[in-house]
Amino acid sequence: MRIVLTLVFILSSLAVAQRTPSNPIALIPLDSRPANVSLPVAIAAMGNLELLTPPPELLGTAVKPADTQGIRGWLDGVQPSALIVSLDALAYGGLVQSRSAQISADAAWDNLWSAWFWHLSSPVYAFVVIPRAPDAVDRQRNLELIRRALDWAADGTLQRLFVTWDDALPGSPAPLEGAKIRTEVETRGLRNVFVHPGADEAASALTASLMLERRKLHPKLRVRFSDPTSASSLIAPYEGQTLIQSVQDQAKAIGLELSEAADLELYVFNGGDSRRAALEINADQRRGLVALADVGAVNQANPKLIEDLVASGGFADLAGFAAWGTPGNNIGSALAQATMFTVYGASNASKFMLARGYINDYLYSSVLRPNLRERQLEDNFANENLRRALLTGLQTQLSTFRLGASRFKIVDAYFPWLRSFEIGFNLEFSPTSTACQPVCFTP
Repeated sequence: MRIVLTLVFILSSLAVAQRTPSNPIALIPLDSRPANVSLPVAIAAMGNLELLTPPPELLGTAVKPADTQGIRGWLDGVQPSALIVSLDALAYGGLVQSRSAQISADAAWDNLWSAWFWHLSSPVYAFVVIPRAPDAVDRQRNLELIRRALDWAADGTLQRLFVTWDDALPGSPAPLEGAKIRTEVETRGLRNVFVHPGADEAASALTASLMLERRKLHPKLRVRFSDPTSASSLIAPYEGQTLIQSVQDQAKAIGLELSEAADLELYVFNGGDSRRAALEINADQRRGLVALADVGAVNQANPKLIEDLVASGGFADLAGFAAWGTPGNNIGSALAQATMFTVYGASNASKFMLARGYINDYLYSSVLRPNLRERQLEDNFANENLRRALLTGLQTQLSTFRLGASRFKIVDAYFPWLRSFEIGFNLEFSPTSTACQPVCFTP
């Protein structure tokens, strides 16, 4: 046995020598939805990082768990310099399966041991989700797996661990469970573990965090709310805590330092006069970088705010933008983008990110999706005619959109989970130019 272990460590040492930071980073995402796959890939591209993901057919969906054996085989051929991994994908097969899988804690933990072997050759950054209620069939099983993951964070198997809780409606046990885990983390002095609301933004936030860690940077962040009073006094939807606490948690997890003398501002639109908010953003942009997290409504942007920012030119100058999900999703996504922008500056990749947000978070989520839901039954989104109508609608809406001198075109659009909530689309500069390489990807 000693000979075998010695051989393992010799081989892993050779692999470390080969896997330099210039090698690609590998991501094993939570599941196949665009927020979990193409969004972090696009954010990585803002920092000239190549983020590789498994073939789509290996990833989990709403009805099919991930092919974890196939994913392990894929990873063996990638030789990454670092790995970002969803523990739920490996343990259960994906987010949906983490709630519904009939599997014991021991069996789920056995599915994670490949991550231990991976850490011998590449640093492993992981995230895991406290499931939402009432969907989870065995909350204690999930919490037991999370607590075992804390041990890996303590002994260095995991370089960094995000523990997030998902969709905390009023009365959900998840915030209290998260608070208990946070207490354990603090008691054990685990400075590489971060506990906060969210889920689908975690891979993007970890990507930005990894970049800052590699470069030994800690950008300073100033936060401004459109409604400061409610941000500090009300429990935010799906968060189980105040909005200001969620912003502080997400910023700390990424590696940003809160300060009034800052490199970057996060403007959080959490309600109130959208016209005034647009004017405040425009004024703040004259003094420095500003990113926008629109959390005034869940899963959609405020149309008037975005239209005013586009008209004023302020939207094109944003360092980051997100409005597609829950407050935690949007805060983490916007901060991840803004972190990359702060370090690397404006680029074709950053323009793509803003165009992606405009199309997904505003055009689709705020304009087209409500109309589709009025006219279509939810079980009708496998319809090819509906897919073509989606593409036509997006193309029509996008025809007048500009980011400065940049124009964009959509060459395909579809419903990846055959439901109305999310879309996928292929986006290109218009006219197509090699200038967008290597980021002419599928957002």
